[in-house]
Amino acid sequence: MLSEGENYCIIIIWLETNSLILRIVCRPSIGVNWMKFRNPANGYEEEVSNLAWLWCLLFGFIYFAIKGVWTHAIVGLVLAMVTVGVSWLIYPFFAKGAIIKNYQKKGWVLVE
Repeated sequence: MLSEGENYCIIIIWLETNSLILRIVCRPSIGVNWMKFRNPANGYEEEVSNLAWLWCLLFGFIYFAIKGVWTHAIVGLVLAMVTVGVSWLIYPFFAKGAIIKNYQKKGWVLVE
């Protein structure tokens, strides 16, 4: 059982209209600021943490795909192939900003 203030990660996988959906939710206990965005069309909420750089470094283009930022997922994959993976040492510095800009461009509103 989790007590208040503990770290945890949950991996959720489900099938929706012939697509496999993968979602990773991690909640560090301290030192992480979360920004939450809401899609005004359907009320779906997505969170962006200050640890976006770490998830991008660990999971590469898959992190952007999970967040629904397909342009950066594709560009990141192409850059990784062209630079033989060196781009993933630079790309994480821009991960949080890229995700926030993508949500704002799509019209999502900041909740917190």
